[in-house]
Amino acid sequence: TLDGGNGLAAGQYVLMPAHYALLPGAYRIVENTSTSAPAAGSSQVQRDGSIVMGGTFSTAGTGLQESTRRSFTIMSRETALTYSRIETTSGTKAIADAANAAGRAASRLPLDAARVVLAPLASLKVEGTFNMAPGTKGRGSEIDIIGRDILINHSGESSTGSLVLSDSTLASLNAASLLIGATRQENADDTTTLNVFANRITVGSSTRLTVPEVVFAVGGRGARLTVGDGARITADGTLSDTRAGDYLINSSTVTGSAFDQTGIGSVLRLSSGPERLVTRVGPVAAANTERLASLTIGSATLTGASLLMETSRNLRVDDGAVLAASRIALIGDELGFGTSGGIGSTLESKLAAVDSLTLRSSAPITFLRSTRHVFRNLTLDTPAIALAGLLVDKETLTLVSDSLRLTNSSGKTATCSTISGALCGTTGNVLTIETGTLTLGSGTIKPYSFDGGLELIATKGIYYTGKGSLDLGAASLSLKTPFIADRAAVVDLTKASAAASDTITPAGNYTIPVTPDYTFATSGAVSIAAPALAAGATAPALTGIRAPGAHLTFGGAGAPVESLTVSGAQLSATAGVIDAQASGAITLAGAASLATAGFSRTFGDSTTSTTVSAGGGTVNLVSLGGNIVLPSTASLSVDNGIGNAGRLNLIASRGAITFDAALNPGQTGTRLASLTFDAGQSAFDLDAFAVHYGTLFGGDIAIRAGKGDLSLAGGHGIKASSVALTADGGS
Repeated sequence: TLDGGNGLAAGQYVLMPAHYALLPGAYRIVENTSTSAPAAGSSQVQRDGSIVMGGTFSTAGTGLQESTRRSFTIMSRETALTYSRIETTSGTKAIADAANAAGRAASRLPLDAARVVLAPLASLKVEGTFNMAPGTKGRGSEIDIIGRDILINHSGESSTGSLVLSDSTLASLNAASLLIGATRQENADDTTTLNVFANRITVGSSTRLTVPEVVFAVGGRGARLTVGDGARITADGTLSDTRAGDYLINSSTVTGSAFDQTGIGSVLRLSSGPERLVTRVGPVAAANTERLASLTIGSATLTGASLLMETSRNLRVDDGAVLAASRIALIGDELGFGTSGGIGSTLESKLAAVDSLTLRSSAPITFLRSTRHVFRNLTLDTPAIALAGLLVDKETLTLVSDSLRLTNSSGKTATCSTISGALCGTTGNVLTIETGTLTLGSGTIKPYSFDGGLELIATKGIYYTGKGSLDLGAASLSLKTPFIADRAAVVDLTKASAAASDTITPAGNYTIPVTPDYTFATSGAVSIAAPALAAGATAPALTGIRAPGAHLTFGGAGAPVESLTVSGAQLSATAGVIDAQASGAITLAGAASLATAGFSRTFGDSTTSTTVSAGGGTVNLVSLGGNIVLPSTASLSVDNGIGNAGRLNLIASRGAITFDAALNPGQTGTRLASLTFDAGQSAFDLDAFAVHYGTLFGGDIAIRAGKGDLSLAGGHGIKASSVALTADGGS
């Protein structure tokens, strides 16, 4: 207990360990054991700003104190720091920095609000409100509530025997994120594991609930999640947690767990934050074929930025439901358009109006025959797209969107015969996709029922970001797009965003988790053409960050395409490989270009920076039984001057090669690009090649010409690492 004076109030102060004196507003106190206490009420300021005053030791919270007065020197934090160089470190910052350096999402931090798990038996009532505010820049609170059978209504009363939660009680918890029916475990890879406890959750018609985020989860056979007619759930307020990874629901054959292990169930999430999806994992979830679970949305109103509806089996959304969200994700084992697929015409009209729609299924997504579907920004995450319904004639399916992303995160495959109601073995059906930007992610996607061909129009370009393929079987493929280019799905591990971006700063921790490697697989013909530009319009420019080491493949040595035609379009694989294998002709036309340019990018700031670079890649064109046509309007580039030059392989051992395209345009000086030319039915103008490109191709040169001589004019020559010349029809 101090006497006070010179700006320090008299009263009782709690003694803490010495290092607490480094906190803002704290004081360092030292007893002057060799000095008598000053007179009561007097104090003296020292030259360094510290204060000497009298006081006693006392017991906090009581009136007990010693009778002997003592002398104390009181020193502010600022004064104490003038005597020593002490570096203070924020615990929050230290934990966050360590997670960032290790490439993982940060766990809960000291500045974050509390995380609470509640397991009431019959009811939960809160008088007043919880103070769950985080520290400055901290993340909000998380509250998990579990019970087997949960009823949420306005009154908080019920005679059903369920655990009853009133909407006012839930609001009084002041949770930034409310999870009902499960507990959560946040993982270092930005995902969140849900341990599902509830088997049934009912949101009553009288419910009026507003929170920044609410997640409902049920599991087990017969699991039911129902939002009643008239219920209103709103996601409003700040959700400071930026996690965007999937919710993981595990399954297991292990018995004795209090939580569901079947992998069956449903999840409903409404949030003011970013979109998050659900992945069910484990051997039971993968093998379970009796996933009897349901998610039913009555004539309710759901309002927020992100809405997730996920179920193992039965989905029903009432025609009167209001889905007021800018991002909606619909996930199910059996998704399809039409009454039997869960997406009827009324629900489709609601989904078509949202800014971003994600449809994810581990099984093929089915569409009714001869239909046209229009969306804004659409993601189809599925192993296959198929037609369903009775065959009347040659059928068509048209998908239209502002942008489209195709991926198969499940990694599963399916044959057409295993798809319920799918049209298999039919002839002439055509799938048409019309979009602005098309992004091709990881996994194999197979359009079934469309043996008549796939016509894909992407007016703003096609980007491949993952390791995957578009497998058409024997169907033809027509691509109308200005370019096909690799793009890095750059992940900033400090911000939990997997969007392709150019906004790299020194503060981030960036990684490219998947090197783009995409294959267009078909034994049919492939045609790629740049659409004509309207008068006065400019061609769309590439966006995002290039991904060095990318692979772009058409066909393969064991499964070539019938033919490949590229007219006016640009194909690129940054510092990687463009590989085309055709049983027939490979033809470039117009201003077509194939490029595997080198890559260089500097990360950091003016004082600390790192440069990452990779040399030119390989363009590999192989016609097994036809010709290769490369007109003067086209270009092939394996070298842009960055790093080592790459390799150009042109092989038509049974056909002819028209070799007039520009090579490595814009490059001058001495470079070490390599060339393999193998034409069984045409000549090669060695002298012209030496004059125009002799200094650019100083690597390995291997030329086989089926006709004519391989000769150089006087004074002309080729200087390369190795040269092999074969003239089958001359000398």
